[in-house]
Amino acid sequence: MLWIALLTMVYATLAQHLGLTGKMAQMFRQVMTCPKCLSFWSVLFVLIACGSSIPCAVGLSLLMALAANWITFVYYGIEKIYDWTWRKVTKK
Repeated sequence: MLWIALLTMVYATLAQHLGLTGKMAQMFRQVMTCPKCLSFWSVLFVLIACGSSIPCAVGLSLLMALAANWITFVYYGIEKIYDWTWRKVTKK
């Protein structure tokens, strides 16, 4: 357990020293702004963490990324209905 912690610390500080963490942070910001990308990587991570096979996890992640594209249209529609209702309710 101590060896795992020690190696993790050495790798983390080395990555930071080499500037890899800055590049990772930049890529992370790009992924966070795209619903398809965020869905793909989130689903992939969770499925692999739960013990799913890699091909199955990748396939389902791609399917969920496509579904995320369509679910955002549903969210936009619900947002429009909410805005319309809010304007009707608060109109004096």
